[in-house]
Amino acid sequence: MHSQWHTITYDKRKPSKEEIEIYTDGSKINDQVGAAIVVFYYNAEIYSRTIRLSDFATVYQAEVTGIQMALEFISTIGPWNKINLYTDSLSVLEALNIFKTSKQEILAIKNDILKMSKEKSITLHWIPAHTGIQGNETADSYAKKATKRPNIEKIPKKSFKQ
Repeated sequence: MHSQWHTITYDKRKPSKEEIEIYTDGSKINDQVGAAIVVFYYNAEIYSRTIRLSDFATVYQAEVTGIQMALEFISTIGPWNKINLYTDSLSVLEALNIFKTSKQEILAIKNDILKMSKEKSITLHWIPAHTGIQGNETADSYAKKATKRPNIEKIPKKSFKQ
């Protein structure tokens, strides 16, 4: 079972405000790039994380980083097995949905999702940006704030092999 030969599908369902809902976003303002995740449990915010990326990073790379941060968070939570992951980045979702890819960061995300899917139900959803969806607006504002952080961080380039 090689992840490069798998597609990770997504849908366009709106948030139900049930269980764990994770929103990711990336932002570039004044040539500074940030990524963020925000986690809601039954519509209450329980966790967030922001990272400032290299000024050379693209918004696409920030969106990928957001999904990587979400997967890192998912790998740390125990009993929850139903997780909904929301992003407004259609390009990243499309990349995950391609049957064969050579992009390393997309392969790594596919690998992580496939591994975690043995124990958890992880569903990816596309949501339109700036349409008043609370979690998405929160992730967007955190990603914008992340662009102003003084220090550039690297997300660990590890897979979540246990």
